[in-house]
Amino acid sequence: MVLILAGLGVAVDAGAAPHSGTDPLALARVQRPGDNMPPALRRALPSLAQSRLVATYGSGKRKARLFLAQTRKGWLCSVLLADGHASGTGCMPPTSFFGNPPAVAAVSGRYFAGVAANDISRVVLTQRDNTQVDVPLTVDHGFIVSCTGPDQCACAVAWVDAYAASGALVSHTRWLAPRCWTVP
Repeated sequence: MVLILAGLGVAVDAGAAPHSGTDPLALARVQRPGDNMPPALRRALPSLAQSRLVATYGSGKRKARLFLAQTRKGWLCSVLLADGHASGTGCMPPTSFFGNPPAVAAVSGRYFAGVAANDISRVVLTQRDNTQVDVPLTVDHGFIVSCTGPDQCACAVAWVDAYAASGALVSHTRWLAPRCWTVP
């Protein structure tokens, strides 16, 4: 199993001021034209109020895009569009979207993709063979990692660690799908 880091295709604004609010960083910025989900997906999500493109990976047939969406009720959702399919975390109130303590909201399959909470500055994935992979975050705290192997990311990512800017471990979460709990 090999994790391949995303070529971060979302622009980085090095001069951005630190964000101190509780809204995810992506929703605190002005919406750009690329932040809109494709029309068919917007029609399928009638309660959608706004979306932001928070991470991209690859190009052509191997292109993946991760959106952070907010419903009219204020609930948050992440939606991964990849290889002609959509998957997501489901929509949750902002207070529970990133977990407790607030860390990472992610999906896994062909890709491991997600959004880190505002106070998270570093995400580290541990593979089943204990190899650790630092995951670069976009300015919006999004990320996409591609995995190889028969079960792809569902069985490649064993643990997800989220760290604060101080270096303190905020969350250590077991990620393996139940079918992957036994090591081959």
